Amino acid sequence: MTDQTRRNLNWVVLVISVALIVMNVIDLVGGDASWSVWLGIVCWPIVAVCTAYELATHRRLHV
Repeated sequence: MTDQTRRNLNWVVLVISVALIVMNVIDLVGGDASWSVWLGIVCWPIVAVCTAYELATHRRLHV
């Protein structure tokens, strides 16, 4: 996998994880408090932060 492909994949993962965070918050505000919503509230921010960190460190290393 090339660096460009990895970077593009990281951007896709970041966008999807932010969208899923928003969807989970909307579900939570709407009154759906199932375990899957709470699991999403915990897990997707972790994925988003780790992906953003990887993008930031990759950019710093290659600039």
